[in-house]
Amino acid sequence: IILRRLANVPGSAISFTTLAAPKQAKQSYEKAQKMLREKNPKPAEAAKELEKAVQIYPQFAAAWNLLGDTRLALKDAEGARKAFEQSVAADGKYINPYFQLAVLELRASNWNSAANLTNQLAQLNPQMGQAHYFNAIANFNLGKMDLAEKSVRSAMKTDESGRLPQTHHLLGAILARQGNFPSAAEEFRSYLKVAPNTSTAEQLRKQLAEWEGLGVIERTPAAPKTDKEKE
Repeated sequence: IILRRLANVPGSAISFTTLAAPKQAKQSYEKAQKMLREKNPKPAEAAKELEKAVQIYPQFAAAWNLLGDTRLALKDAEGARKAFEQSVAADGKYINPYFQLAVLELRASNWNSAANLTNQLAQLNPQMGQAHYFNAIANFNLGKMDLAEKSVRSAMKTDESGRLPQTHHLLGAILARQGNFPSAAEEFRSYLKVAPNTSTAEQLRKQLAEWEGLGVIERTPAAPKTDKEKE
């Protein structure tokens, strides 16, 4: 049997190190999976089984990744980070731990680390819209507007773009930072068309009204109101 990666991308959502895992390690991994899928999940017990699995087979990237997820469920963010890092070290082409690490870094406002991780993730799977979007967020917060714009536009070109309306909000914010208010307004209005009932939408309507009042953009028909506003 010859296994090839789909879509001709270097990264994979499946770690091929799993194929080489000894029987005992696989049994502990599968036991942990079962515990986590139960009606009443048992993350603490599952974590112990996963720790057994990686002790038997330190290159078990999928087990390290699941251990990271399980530790997050146990509110052990630092332990989760270590597990995800071990997963990356075990299989550098396994994309799952990169994503989880990036989320942790974004939440902690570690922008440089988040930018590096999401850049690696985007290289492993260029069609992963969230990787480009997260990279844009990191670079935006680093003040690197050119890189942020490039990344968010890359996210918009992926198959995931329809599920990422927030890319329009971010691109609008980037363009506004660059002083391009008419183009920023277009992006904000694109966001309002697909997500009119969010708290972000409220803020964008106020921003557009302010820009119209200042004369930096032309006045346009009012954006769709939220259900709450219609009451």
